[in-house]
Amino acid sequence: MAGLHCTDCLFSRISLSEKNGEYYGVCTKGYTLNSRYPHECELPSFAKLPESLYPTVDPYGKRYLGKNWVCPDFRKRTRDERISHGDASWT
Repeated sequence: MAGLHCTDCLFSRISLSEKNGEYYGVCTKGYTLNSRYPHECELPSFAKLPESLYPTVDPYGKRYLGKNWVCPDFRKRTRDERISHGDASWT
């Protein structure tokens, strides 16, 4: 799954915080998303770029040590799904 990010996944919801201008994400499968570069932002759950968010804790509260930047539940969004979630620019 090289080159894929949580932003490409059907189960992710990535938003831009109006308060700090940084991105944060939620995984509806229960994974905790954090930034690959935690030193860039005040909180590790925020990222300068949405593609920097990746799963760090699995749905059972254990540290996720995946071999990819996405989890095993990853499902690629179709173009229509990206548009309906307001993130058509993340192709």
